[in-house]
Amino acid sequence: MPVVEFDTQKPYPTASSFAQDPSQTNPSSLSTPSLEADVIAIGRAIQKQAKLTLFGFDVIRSSQTHELMVVDVNYFPSYKELETFDHLLRKHILHTIT
Repeated sequence: MPVVEFDTQKPYPTASSFAQDPSQTNPSSLSTPSLEADVIAIGRAIQKQAKLTLFGFDVIRSSQTHELMVVDVNYFPSYKELETFDHLLRKHILHTIT
């Protein structure tokens, strides 16, 4: 399995960085209901232990064992991919203080 190094301040690696043919990759096959439930459970555990309400975390999955591993936790990550972030942040703050 190749190792792909990248700088988080630069664009993320693409499928070609992993020597995969992008046309052979089916993103829907990478996610399952149990994977989603496991990631949600990890998030709730981090939330409970760290006492955070706004945070992000990165998870990788072993291609051999399918074990999930948290590799990064950010206490106030970038939400640039979330188009309605301003509205959701205001809603979260109001919910938290009331």
